[in-house]
Amino acid sequence: MSPDQVLYQFYASLLQSQCNVSWNLFSKATRNKFAEWFLEELKRRNPDAVSAADLGLKEVMIMFGNNDSLVMKFFWRRFFFASGANEFARFGYFDVDSIEGKKAFVKATVRLPNGQVREFRLPLVNESGWKYAYVENN
Repeated sequence: MSPDQVLYQFYASLLQSQCNVSWNLFSKATRNKFAEWFLEELKRRNPDAVSAADLGLKEVMIMFGNNDSLVMKFFWRRFFFASGANEFARFGYFDVDSIEGKKAFVKATVRLPNGQVREFRLPLVNESGWKYAYVENN
């Protein structure tokens, strides 16, 4: 997929609650950072359960890949609203802005029904295919 197609697929999958698809479109660095954050969130909420289940990053990665209900509740729901995913999925247009080696930028234009237009420059990296480098940019 081209960089613009990756972002379109990422946000369309989020809108359809196919978050495991979106998860696999994140860069490795982004997946690692979000998995670390989610593990810390689980430890904060229920440290005894995390300890008893011997949860680590490997297990959390599996939870993300399986669209686990805890991940849906405590990660994806927040991400969906905080990232503006709804607007990107419903009103976004994606065009490749630049590709330089293993890095690319996509211009995302969001045209809201009220006439407001917002533009974003979103980064991707090529890791055996284009991946959304979300935390590398935020």
